[in-house]
Amino acid sequence: MVPAPRTAIVLISLSFIMSPQMKDGFSLLLLLFNNSTSERWGSNLSSQPLACYLIPLRKEPEMPEKYAFIPSPELVAQSNVQKFMNHHRIKDYHELVKRSTADITWFWEAVVKQLELEFFEPYEKVLDESEGIAWAKWFVGGRINIAHNCLDRHDRSERRDRPALIWEGEDGAVRRLSYHELTEGTNRLANALKSLGVAQGDRVGVFLPMIPETAMALLACAKIGAIFIPIFSGFGPQAVAARLNDGQAKL
Repeated sequence: MVPAPRTAIVLISLSFIMSPQMKDGFSLLLLLFNNSTSERWGSNLSSQPLACYLIPLRKEPEMPEKYAFIPSPELVAQSNVQKFMNHHRIKDYHELVKRSTADITWFWEAVVKQLELEFFEPYEKVLDESEGIAWAKWFVGGRINIAHNCLDRHDRSERRDRPALIWEGEDGAVRRLSYHELTEGTNRLANALKSLGVAQGDRVGVFLPMIPETAMALLACAKIGAIFIPIFSGFGPQAVAARLNDGQAKL
């Protein structure tokens, strides 16, 4: 008869909240050691049959109740999705999903036309799956610039003074930038990048929180053809360095 294996170490972690009124709790960590095994592994392991550690914990804050935003009929009527559905006589959301998945080539070309995206060179084919779906190519032969379509064409139209970006900070501060203001800020940054030697295909690491200038940095990189590498502002030095080195950032 083969004897049952003997457990060398067993870790049991139990969290206790002392009472509903108390914010602090404790975690009870029990370490059970087998005497013979601890001797074989060395003196680093205690030969006591039971060791208990009481570790203070903080109670997790209660999450707010879930809520849903339901837009008004007026807001829905003004949305791009509703305008798209009206133009193509799509009666509801379920029909939209069905048509968009049944014929993805039709859907994405229709979206491009609906948004009036401008190509510097027209595309020859919407979708090329000749090398397999994993290597699908979209709008083959076409050349487009995101910054031009997001900013420049609006800055030259009647939309130039309309809000392009509305930002609200954690302290409640609000900043509103029109298409013209966002275009000006993006152009200044794009020119600064070029003066520092950044050219098409170069990588630019951006270490910024979620502020309007982050959007300007992204669009400035797109305007000159550089590659934007976002660096989360909560990363430590080693994590930041690893991403900049792996991405071969020029700036």
